[in-house]
Formats: sequence, C-alpha cells, structure tokens
Amino acid sequence: MNGLGLALAPLVIVGLWALLVPLAGVAARGWSRVVALCGVGLALAAAASLVGEPGLALGGSVVGEALVVDRLGLGFDLVVLVALAVLIAGEPPGPGGAARHGLVLLAGTGALLCAHAGDLSVLVTGLELACLAAGALLWLGREASGEAAGRAGFTWLMGQGLAAGLLWLGLGLIYGATGTTRLAELGGRIGAVFLRWGASTVQAAVDLLHSSEPLGASLISYSRDAAVHGAAPAMLLLPGLGLALVGLLARLGAAPLQLLAPAVVQRGSAAAVGTTLVLVRVAATAAMLRLFVAVLHAPRMVYAPYGWGTAAGLVGGLSAVVGGVAAVRAVDLRRLLAWAWVAQAGLMLVGMLAAADFYAHAGARSGGLRISDHVDWGQAAGDAAVAAVLLCLATHVLASLGLLAAHAAFDRGRGLVDLVGLGRRAPGSAAALAVCLLGLAGAPPTGAFIARMALLQAGLEDSNVLVRVALVLGLIAGVGLACACLRVLTLLWARPAGEEPVLGRGWARASLAVLAAMLLATGLWGQVSVEAARAAGAGAGLAPGSAARRAWQGSDDAASR
Repeated sequence: MNGLGLALAPLVIVGLWALLVPLAGVAARGWSRVVALCGVGLALAAAASLVGEPGLALGGSVVGEALVVDRLGLGFDLVVLVALAVLIAGEPPGPGGAARHGLVLLAGTGALLCAHAGDLSVLVTGLELACLAAGALLWLGREASGEAAGRAGFTWLMGQGLAAGLLWLGLGLIYGATGTTRLAELGGRIGAVFLRWGASTVQAAVDLLHSSEPLGASLISYSRDAAVHGAAPAMLLLPGLGLALVGLLARLGAAPLQLLAPAVVQRGSAAAVGTTLVLVRVAATAAMLRLFVAVLHAPRMVYAPYGWGTAAGLVGGLSAVVGGVAAVRAVDLRRLLAWAWVAQAGLMLVGMLAAADFYAHAGARSGGLRISDHVDWGQAAGDAAVAAVLLCLATHVLASLGLLAAHAAFDRGRGLVDLVGLGRRAPGSAAALAVCLLGLAGAPPTGAFIARMALLQAGLEDSNVLVRVALVLGLIAGVGLACACLRVLTLLWARPAGEEPVLGRGWARASLAVLAAMLLATGLWGQVSVEAARAAGAGAGLAPGSAARRAWQGSDDAASR
C-alpha cells in the first residue's frame, strides 16, 4: 500500500474481522466478542495514528478511484469505530452471538464504505451492507423480542427495500444522463448536461417546433432530433436526482420517511437498535455529504426550479419539528431516542443544504468583492457548515450510545418507571445518564450545545431564507425534545415507591460512564472539538486530490500563516 492506501486500514480491518468473527465463534464459542473487540481496537489504533497525517488534508483516490481518503473520511472512521466498540461490547456472546457480532461489524463496514466512497457503486454497496446487516439483526432477535417486534422489523425492511429501489433507479438515471459513476467526474458531466440542454441549437429547434409557420418534413425531423438529443440527458438527470434524494432521505430517517423506526427500536434487540439508529444513519449522512454536498452543489443543482435544495430544506424543517414535538410523548428511552434522531436528521439536513448553498455561491457573483475573495469566502463558509454537521453527528452518536447503554443496564420492561430514583440507588450512573440526556437535548456543558450554535451560525449566515426559517423552527421545536429529556432527568432523582436493589450489567454501566465522559469532554474542551471538526470538513466541497483542492489548501495555509 502507498501512503494514501494506509488510510484505508480501518476499513480493511473491520471488513476482515466481519468475516473472521463468525468463524472464531465456531472454533471457540464464547470468544467472539473478545475477538471482535480486538479487531475494533486494532482499527481504532490505526485510525488514531492517522490523525496527524498531513497528506490527508489534500486527500486522494485509491483502488482505481473507487475509494477516496481524506480527513472527512477519517472523521467518519472514528465515529463508526466508537459506535462499533460500544455495540459489540453490549452484545453478549451467547447462542448466536458470533453471528450478531459479525453482522454489527458488517454494518460498520458498510458505513465506512460510504465514508470513503469515490464511486456511486461503492456508495450503494455501503448503504445496502449497513441496511441488510441491520435487517438480519432484527430477524435474529425476533424470538427474544416477540412477534410484534418481528412485524415491525419486517415493515421496516419493506420500507428500506422501497428506498433502495428508488435510490438505485435514481442513480441509474443519473448514470444514463452523465455516462459516469465516478464522483470526481460527476459534477463536470452534470454541468455539461445543462450546457447541452441550453445550447442555442437546441433552443432554436424547440422554437421551430412551436412555430406556427409551416415546416418541411425534413426540417421537422431535424428539429425533433436536435431537441431530443440536447434535452434527453437533462430529462434523465432531473428525475434521477429526485429519486436518489428520496432514497437517501429514507435511509437518513427524515420525516415523513422514518419508516416505523420508532416502533422498531422500541422492540428490537440491543444490537439491532444500535445498528438501525446509529450505523445506518451515519452511513446515510456520509452518503449525503459525499454525493449531494460535495458533488451536486452547482447553482442549478441546488436552487429551484431544478435543484434539490428546496425539497431538502422543506423535509429538514419538517423532520426537526416532527421529531422535537413527538419526543414529548415518548414513554421509553429507546422511543425518545428514535424521535430525537428524526429531529437530528432534520437539523443536519438543513446544515448540509447550507453548506451546498455556500459552495454554489462561491464565484457565482462578486457582490462588491473580488471573484477570488468570494470563492474563498464560499469555500470557507461551506467547510464551516460541514464541520458543524460533523460535530452535531459525533455528539449525537455519543449521546445515543449512552442512552442505549443505560437502557440495557436498567430497563426491566416498565419504560421510564425503571429510572425512577436511580440517582438515589446509583448516583454515578444517574449522573452519566444526565450528561447523555443533556447531549441529546443539545444543552451545555456538552459539545452538542457548541455544535448547535455552529449550525445556527452557518444557517443564519446563509442567504437562503428557507434554510434560516427551517433551522430556527427546528431549534424552537427542539424545546419539546428538551422537555422530554428534562422529564427523564426529574425522574432520576424522584423518590421511588420502594427501595429497589441496583441492577444492571457491568459492561453497560461502564460504557455509559465512558460515553458520558467523552460527551462532557467535547463541551469542556469545546475549542478543540470545533478545530477537529473544521479540520475534518476542510475542502469537503472539492474532490480529494484534485488540483482545485490543492490550490484551495495552499491558499488556506497561506492565510493561516
């Protein structure tokens, strides 16, 4: 491997361990969890060794341009690997444990593929691996979770199958219009499609066909051929973009496309819930950033009437409002978590739209500035919006994993009643759970508050009124989510009806404490968190290893000096 190829070490390790763990479970029963955790630890060590790698700032493509490596991919690597460590530690090595551990690793491999996708085929492969692994985990847990869980899981799988069909059809139309699956080439090919559509010969042919003057048969035939030849790629591209966007939004869990996720997570097994809520959503976020934000950010691709921005902004605002309001009625930690993810998906979607707006603005107009200054401003503002989305995702993943660990430790099937008086029985675990609840609500002193403020700054700086309105409405509706978290916080220190012994799995309580400490650290060392997110998002709107990214990186280094 060359220097850039070494950046794929976490992906390669997780993929190999996904194949080895089931075999290890057959050879040495009861050791599958240890083997899986060793693999994740090795991948984490490889990813940590790459944090200061200067070559990742520019990035590049490997494996025939099918995969890309850069700091954005490394940031997703770290988020996915932390999630894998927690989910595998929480899955006991009983009967079928090796299969479940292998499936969790397989879902992580899919998420890592999406983070490093340089080709549409790799992007689709990663998404389907993550979703199929989640479906298999739901199926394996049907006996322990009951018939209702099986029905909910089957319904979720049917919805995901429909989303996959829409995504495949949309990407197929995009390929038919552009003739490429390489993400690095896709932006230029799409620009050529619109140039071809707006060519003077095509418009003249259309005007001739609409003319009331009598035309000869040969002229009519020529005009039809010219109009179809010029407009056909665009007629394939526009529906393809819409279908691909719907497919990815369904995977992201945005309203109204959450596809019964709250019902599934309330009844599924711990591994299935974590994979569905965390790994699949991380994979979809990476896919959205790699395809729509980093590639499809040309002005015609973002703005109305042909762009995806209006639909994404409306869905994002709706998701943030629906998730925040619905969380108030949640009577279970998992259901609260599911609706929190719907709200979070909406906020991140609005942040991604703001980033695409900034990238589209870059060089589009000077507005009193030199063109070079406006390009620099657009790229820098877009990178800041991407950094805000990454920080929101990372803090929300930590809070979500903490709540899942708390549910596994203290749930006895009575909903929030099981948490009443936890602060008196287990004050340490209650304090850790309180930190995770504050992170879920986006409140200080966690890094989630800093992430929300960065996202709000990016949205208000954007001139798109839809982004501003959707983001403000989403943050206001987040008061509902905050009230739901506050209700759980009050239950932790309420006086229980009777003293109950402290129960809970040791691994779950240990995971909860570690995750709460990490979440608290993102807030106490907020500037470090922001700088790390900005480093990961730097140059996200430019193809890794491209000349444009090299020039932008050089100008950014000169400005920092």
